[in-house]
Amino acid sequence: MEFLEDERVTTVIVYGLNGAETQDKGIKVRMNENSGQHYELTMFSDNEGFVADYSNY
Repeated sequence: MEFLEDERVTTVIVYGLNGAETQDKGIKVRMNENSGQHYELTMFSDNEGFVADYSNY
């Protein structure tokens, strides 16, 4: 796997997800660009399959 650096991204934060109510497990990645844009990518397994969501925050 190759990691590409991008000077626009200033911060990348990875969170572990473990929902007590749903038992969902996965990761949440938040990226902050130096332009002021913020993006959030959430990926998790919900016993039915794999879910990914990408959004601004």
